[in-house]
Amino acid sequence: MILVCGEALLDLVEVEAGTAGPLLQALPGGGPANTAVALARLGQRVGLVTRLGRDAAGDLVRAHLRANGVEERYVVAAPEPTTLALVTVGPNGDAQYAFYFTATAGWAWRLEDPPAELPTEVEAIHLGSMAIAATPGYVALSGFVERARDRATVSLDPNVRPGAVDDLAAYRAHLEVLASRCHLVRASDEDLAVLYPGADPLDAARRLSSLGVRLVVVTRGAAAPLAVFADVVLDGPTRALGLVDTVGAGDTFAAGLLDVLSRRGALARRLEGLDRATVAEALAFAVAAAGITCERRGADPPRAEEVAARLAAG
Repeated sequence: MILVCGEALLDLVEVEAGTAGPLLQALPGGGPANTAVALARLGQRVGLVTRLGRDAAGDLVRAHLRANGVEERYVVAAPEPTTLALVTVGPNGDAQYAFYFTATAGWAWRLEDPPAELPTEVEAIHLGSMAIAATPGYVALSGFVERARDRATVSLDPNVRPGAVDDLAAYRAHLEVLASRCHLVRASDEDLAVLYPGADPLDAARRLSSLGVRLVVVTRGAAAPLAVFADVVLDGPTRALGLVDTVGAGDTFAAGLLDVLSRRGALARRLEGLDRATVAEALAFAVAAAGITCERRGADPPRAEEVAARLAAG
């Protein structure tokens, strides 16, 4: 089982301009929740540690998780309202987010929200995004990781949102402490440009690797992703796609990595002894899965058979 930790929220996605202004579509989202759904669709058993309000938005997100087979036993029914995000998509398909986060369920994490003890069936923990950017979530989830890292692979996707970070230096310091407790970090080149302004993505990846991270993967938009592990630097493949938007692409990529690493037994070993063949397979699978997501509106990750068909088509 893979346990994903972080925010689940409701995305209000601008779909077209109406006569009275933009028309918005309400879609369940949040980076960690998207990754959990993607993992479930790929055939993984997955649970989500998150906080949702007891409101209509929370009910929509819960129904989405349930319909996709994500286990709900770690979903906290919070007294705060469910977190919202306004999503606009530019002409090139890139998504921009404005979060309604402070004093919402996704902001107000408590120490008791993550499990006190790691369930024995959990082979990996995946966390990141807005939940670790705010102090309550960072404290609760970093403590959970510290307790669990010797018994499960820990994966981090920072999914940096500059607008949600008040003090970049403090955020960077906290993130590096958290990364030092993780076995896997997936970050975009945009994330790294915020964290390490002016640094080459490979140099930034090596900095994260030097903290003790066993596998660092950097996605670079339409360019090939790169992986740094042990003394190896490996480029992944690129794929042409019919871009609709990038909502959920990075979240799906992270799920694709975890899925292959799980099926190859690497998560059970906490990524010890990673080899080129396994990492190359994981990169190719993740690129294909993320590419399919980019061809759909919103965070709509593919199922395992869709990714297999895409890879078989070459």
